Formats: sequence, C-alpha cells, structure tokens
Amino acid sequence: MDHAFLDGFTVPLNDKPAHYARLLAALRPGLTEWALHPTLAGPNPAAPNDGWRVRRTDDDFLVSPGARRLTASSPRRRARHHGPRPPPAAGRLATGPRTAHTRLPSAPRCAAMMDHEQPRTTGRLTTMDLTLHCHWRDLNGPWALTVSHNGREWQLFAGTPVGSESLPFAGPDEVRRLAQALLDLPAEPEPYECEWQLSQTEVIHDKREFTHYATFAVGLDPSDGHRPYLAYQSYFHWGQTTALGLEVICEDPPVDDLRAQAHAFLTGLPGPARPQR
Repeated sequence: MDHAFLDGFTVPLNDKPAHYARLLAALRPGLTEWALHPTLAGPNPAAPNDGWRVRRTDDDFLVSPGARRLTASSPRRRARHHGPRPPPAAGRLATGPRTAHTRLPSAPRCAAMMDHEQPRTTGRLTTMDLTLHCHWRDLNGPWALTVSHNGREWQLFAGTPVGSESLPFAGPDEVRRLAQALLDLPAEPEPYECEWQLSQTEVIHDKREFTHYATFAVGLDPSDGHRPYLAYQSYFHWGQTTALGLEVICEDPPVDDLRAQAHAFLTGLPGPARPQR
C-alpha cells in the first residue's frame, strides 16, 4: 500500500458522501486501500451503538451515481477487488498503471468479434440470432461483454479470466436503447454517457432475498481525451450485507464494429426506443 489507509468509521457522518468524493477525485498514483462497511440495516434497539449509521452511509455512497461516475470515468481510478467475490467489508482503490480490469499497455485493445464462426443464416434473422458483443484478451486471459437472448429474456453476459455472470435487462426496449447508444457514439469529443441498471432477485435456502444487480455504461471518458469505453460493475445484496461483484471495463472498444453490430441489431429488432443523451 502506497498511501494512508482509510476506514469508514473515521469519516464524519454529516459530510461522508462529499468527503469520499473529494478523496476519490484526488487519489494519487499508487495503491490506496479503503475499508468500507456497507449495509442496508437500520437501527437495532438491542444494540443502539452498533455503528449502523456508519455502515448505512457507506452503502449510500458506494451505490450512488456519483461514486459510479468517479470510479468508472477514468482508467486511472477504479474500484478494485481480488477475485470474483470480494469480502463485503472492504474495497480496494488503485490509481496509476492499468491493472487486470483495464487494458494493459502491452496487451491488445478490445476487439469486437463476430460470433466465433456462427453458422450463416439465410432469410430473416430471429431474436436468437441477434447479439451485441465485445471480446478481448489481456495478459490475464479473455474478457467479454455480450448481449443476447436466452430463449426467455434479453441478458447481459460479463466474462473475466476468473469468472462470469449474467443479468437480465428489464425488457427489449432497454436492449434497443443500448444498441442505439452504440450506434450514436460520437465521432468527435463531447460529453456522452448512457447507463443501464440490471437486477435479479431470488430467495435463497434460508428464505432470505438475494439480489444481484449491476450498472452498465457506454460513453466517452472526459478525463482521458473522451476515449470510448464500456463499463460493467455488479453488486450483491442479501440480509444486511452488500458486496462488490465483477468489474469488466473495456477501453478503446472498436467503435466502427460496434456501430455495425448495432445497426444490424436495430434492423432485426425494430422498436420505438430512443437514445438517452
């Protein structure tokens, strides 16, 4: 660790979101470690001094749009974790050289690939034929972000060298909006970001709800010369615990290929959705 350790219990409650945001925006090159303690739990009459307000305000910041923008808007400032399922009480923030979750300087850039020798089709494409995908490889192995229909619903697949997961879109209009956002990626530097929230809730063995949710964004990074990016970050919530899941970030995706995929997708799945700028 290159800089001072920060624990969420040492940060003033009345200014915590703004305090975290200032610290995150000012991170210096190197490794900075924060220990945050997110929960959705409220006060416990049996233990009034259990620190629930500290934990609740940590959770509020971690899932806030401002935190997502700060961690996803720059390749030099990312929320990190080790492995696909980090401990719920701690997160790692790294600055400086890019690491496993971003394109390494010596590794190939992201490359959209056309379905890996998918059989040619004739006539009208079906829903099952339509995909949006970006696959790439770095020194750690293969990565992927893929939108496809599984026979029941549209889903986003996120793959890393150490694990993968899928989450459903709210409906076909959300997928059309994603395709339109890719088609509309500006050729010139300008503010541009579109974002989607995906979630899935199930009841686990002890009859508690287990929610898996994620944020997916397409945009141009204003802090890095308006470089295009695709960014996925998932979270898990069960009981009184919220934990980080997978992070998949593709910098410099092949915009022309993605636009071509988006055009074919919208032609095969027309609808009323409009882009959100």
